[in-house]
Amino acid sequence: MEGCIHDTVAFSHRLKFQAQNLAKEAGMDWLAGPQGRVVTYLFHHQERPVTMMEVAEKMKISKPVASQLFKRMEKNQLIDIKPDSRDKRRKYVTLTEQGLVKQAQVGHFLKTIHDQLLEGLSEQDLAGIPPGDPPLDAKSGTYSIQRSRPCLN
Repeated sequence: MEGCIHDTVAFSHRLKFQAQNLAKEAGMDWLAGPQGRVVTYLFHHQERPVTMMEVAEKMKISKPVASQLFKRMEKNQLIDIKPDSRDKRRKYVTLTEQGLVKQAQVGHFLKTIHDQLLEGLSEQDLAGIPPGDPPLDAKSGTYSIQRSRPCLN
């Protein structure tokens, strides 16, 4: 079991490192930070009004930190902030056209990473991977459905 955990952690670190490098190469290193998380959250909730406090609570950040984050994002033209007509303390946040463009880039970037991770695997290989089981041979560092040892004893 300990070897399985080690393999999973090593795989996770390798994925994170690869994603960070690809993000940097694509000029999207902001994606990994809070701005990327906010853009993604707003994109997935654009069918309804979203308040600044809702986003702050979902991200588990304080109001002052959220306020600075939103000011920076507004300055970067990623979001619009509008006060509620009845309660000026409540502020609604929406993606700008620029924010939507960035989100589309994020979607393309994530698809690229996904495709690179699965590169070289056949449909048969993919069908043999149990859910949650990383397709990485820890000994060779290559993608494979072969396990060097069972995960559960």
